[in-house]
Amino acid sequence: MGDGVCLIELVLIDGQPIDGRYLEVNAAFERMTGLKNAVGRTFQELGPPGYERWLELVSQAAASGGAKGVVHELAQGTLALEVEAYRIGADKPQRIGLIVRDVTRNRGTGVDIRDSQKLAYLLRLSDALLPLTGADDIQSTAAGLLAVQLGAGRVFFATIEGDAEYHVAAEYTDGLPGHLGRHPLSASQRRWLPHWRNGHLSSVVDSEADITFSDEDRATYASLGTRSAIEVPLLRGGQLVAILAVHHAKNHEWTDAEIGLICQTAERGWAAVERARAEADLRESEARFREFGEKSSDVLWITDLETMRLEYLSPAFERIWGEERDMVMANSGRWAEMVHPDDLAQAARALPRLMSGEAAVSDYRIVRADGEVRFIRDTGFPMHRNGKVTRGGGIARDVTDVRLAEQRQRILVAELQHRVRNILTVVRSVFQRTAETTVDPDEMANHFRGRLDAMARTQVMAARSAARSIDLEDLIRDELLSVGIGDGPVFRIAGPAVALPFETAELIALAVHELTTNSLKYGALKAKRGRLDVRWETNLSYGGACKLDLIWEESGVPAVPIAPSRRGFGRELVEEALPYRLGAETKLEFRGNGVRCSISVELPSERLVP
Repeated sequence: MGDGVCLIELVLIDGQPIDGRYLEVNAAFERMTGLKNAVGRTFQELGPPGYERWLELVSQAAASGGAKGVVHELAQGTLALEVEAYRIGADKPQRIGLIVRDVTRNRGTGVDIRDSQKLAYLLRLSDALLPLTGADDIQSTAAGLLAVQLGAGRVFFATIEGDAEYHVAAEYTDGLPGHLGRHPLSASQRRWLPHWRNGHLSSVVDSEADITFSDEDRATYASLGTRSAIEVPLLRGGQLVAILAVHHAKNHEWTDAEIGLICQTAERGWAAVERARAEADLRESEARFREFGEKSSDVLWITDLETMRLEYLSPAFERIWGEERDMVMANSGRWAEMVHPDDLAQAARALPRLMSGEAAVSDYRIVRADGEVRFIRDTGFPMHRNGKVTRGGGIARDVTDVRLAEQRQRILVAELQHRVRNILTVVRSVFQRTAETTVDPDEMANHFRGRLDAMARTQVMAARSAARSIDLEDLIRDELLSVGIGDGPVFRIAGPAVALPFETAELIALAVHELTTNSLKYGALKAKRGRLDVRWETNLSYGGACKLDLIWEESGVPAVPIAPSRRGFGRELVEEALPYRLGAETKLEFRGNGVRCSISVELPSERLVP
């Protein structure tokens, strides 16, 4: 059919038409007017040139209420077009059907549909298919309207599956048996299949009299109750996808007008099927998106960039923001109110970027109603429609744990750097004092190695504790175990649980090492009847601070109570380094029965229990 056909809906303000919106157009209409992708768009938005005349025409048709419609001749480029407008139904005065013909040479093309009954059929078909959403409903409705119009006994769309089968999902019958389901192609259909694939229809006027028919062909038609038939192929992308079949119980001469009407119905009906399937796919896609959004731990959002209103907000918003979605969707300004004031300007900069077609990543903080601060990383991206950015979408992720972990890592790195510097300082000091207080190189190496080992044991113990604290009892036992001294008649240890800060433990460990080394050489750990008692207690000092009092006491040592004439590293550590570095009070006594060392140092109160 060569005529252009379209369905228009008037856009009214205060009851007056100001524009028209295209609801449906066929290929011939697009070819004559030069309009592409017109459905859903308006005269003013799309054209055609001189759209005021078109608006005047459809307005007259809406006001007239006549069955014959209004006819104008309009110029469209080098073409002269005859445009005929009809109001569709008294209940929808704003819906107008247009028939457009090329009358440049005063010669019509295709089927003459100026007959009011045929025109009314085409408009009735368009009106009936428009609200339908199911492919089967569309096929059965189109088949029913065509069957009634032509007085046919059976009409159906069939999808062709390969070279052997066809499938009928919906049909209309009147006096003929139903034909739903899958069926093998008959012999005659297999002969026609190459012609259908080339876009040629097939028709039978009288199966009983057709000399090309075999007995098998006649038997097939007889089993269907059919005497005459026509099949119109539907091609998409050069491929055969379906046929529209019309059957009569009696022989029938197919006129050009009928063939044109069947072809038009086939194209319109299948276009509506494709629309319905595309919309169904879209609904399914939207359902999958919503399911994804409902289950996502991140917040998914979509905003209309023209109205600046949220169209979608996933449930994770309520968990992260601590606010009901409905409140924020009803008042998008509430989102801005929850952004930390210091970060609002940075977060707002993402919007102009989205509107210009760029993706944008924003990092900002939010302040929940309960006062909790959360860190958000918001990745937004533009969403286009007809080449224009109309919406912004994005994914907002709660990165609070990541940010806090990064902060902890920075603190730990800084602390590690500080500790490394301290360790190097201590090692350098230990080496220097060891070298200064030892003459023999082998003895110096042994002393230095032992002191490094003591420091290393302290580092290992600190690494085992998340708080980087060291249990005092473990520290003392590890030092004595390193030289083979455990619980027994020679050694006794007693005291409450105390967790030493690393800096304190490091120096206490060196002091215990020096006392142990001296005891092994000269004191209780060397004497046959020697005994070592290590004990401590904690007390509150003046001012409320926690004070650790540690006693190292040896007995059973046959020695003269005279202090050594030379001040070695260990004596300097106890008497000078501990008071200087820790503010400790220390006393080192060389008694006739053995060495006694007391160390008193203040600790944070929470260090009483590791």
